[in-house]
Amino acid sequence: MMKESHHMKTTCLVCLMVILATVENSALAQTLTPNDFKQGTDSERIESAIAAALANGCNSIEIPRMNHVRKEPVWLIEKAIVLPSDFTLVLRDCLVRLAPGTQDNLITNAGARRNPIAGNENINIIGIGNAVLSGGEAGTSCPVLMRGTCAPGFPESA
Repeated sequence: MMKESHHMKTTCLVCLMVILATVENSALAQTLTPNDFKQGTDSERIESAIAAALANGCNSIEIPRMNHVRKEPVWLIEKAIVLPSDFTLVLRDCLVRLAPGTQDNLITNAGARRNPIAGNENINIIGIGNAVLSGGEAGTSCPVLMRGTCAPGFPESA
């Protein structure tokens, strides 16, 4: 009986490990990035990733360091990244910069683009590693820190 109980516990532990690995791999496989889309500007590719995330219910995208279309570590934004309620934007070790001549926010909530203006809720922007938001000109970068603040020495309005 003791041997059978030990075997059952080992089998259950192995099954649990397989389930956890499957869940982890499934979550990783669902991570959408603008690199999943090859057509359009960086802004259009980010919009496509957001639309796909909303359509498949994961409600999250990640902007990685490397932009595979540009073949360089920069994402040039021609218009604000528009985030809906209940959405997470992960900035992983990336540089997101306003494109030359762009006069818009880097990121805004979807409700701010409606008429009349509406609110949104549960929007998360998470910077991992050296995530940088840049207004496009020297001295306007804002490395993202905890709770949406900029690193010391960087302007809050960047």
